Amino acid sequence: KQWYQRRVRGLLRLFFLFVQLNFDNLLKMQSLVFSIILCLVFQTVFSQDNILTSSMVTYQNNIGWNGAAPRAVDGNTNGQWSGGSCTHSGRPWGNIWTVNMGRRYSIDKVVIYNRLDCCSDRINGITVYVGDVFCGEIKYESGKSVYEVECGGVVGDAINVRQPHNWLTLCEVQAFGAPSDEEPLRNVALNMPTWRNTAPCTVANCED
Repeated sequence: KQWYQRRVRGLLRLFFLFVQLNFDNLLKMQSLVFSIILCLVFQTVFSQDNILTSSMVTYQNNIGWNGAAPRAVDGNTNGQWSGGSCTHSGRPWGNIWTVNMGRRYSIDKVVIYNRLDCCSDRINGITVYVGDVFCGEIKYESGKSVYEVECGGVVGDAINVRQPHNWLTLCEVQAFGAPSDEEPLRNVALNMPTWRNTAPCTVANCED
């Protein structure tokens, strides 16, 4: 009988030791999984890489002083014109710069590095679009060199930067977001017929 009791006690000790070891391993595994998930979330939210690269196709509707469109995605944020890394339009109105990203992305924000050695205020009034969707307009601030435009996850395969009322100079354009399989929003009103229910305003019938 004593032998039997010792055998049972020994088996029970082994059983509880097995449970304890596996419980500790389970806690360690849960801690490891939680740490991995936390790192992935942190990397996704706080450590996004710039999507735009020098291999992407860029376009500018006019060019001046050899300030070609690819300069804005060459990876160089130098704001000095002498550095040879800034674009330049050939006229002070109706300017458009575009980068084709090659696939659809959900864009969180677009970052523009301004020219610093001259004419920094020309950035005032620049508008940023993802595809046909308007993200925002830049307001010039004295002494500021980098401007961020929030796009809120808009999906598209191209980014357009427009300056309708001044010279356009971009010393670097960056975009942050993630690949997406969603369909981009389209401007369905583009080139559609329009009308108005009142007569056009003239000097005779318009109020001051």
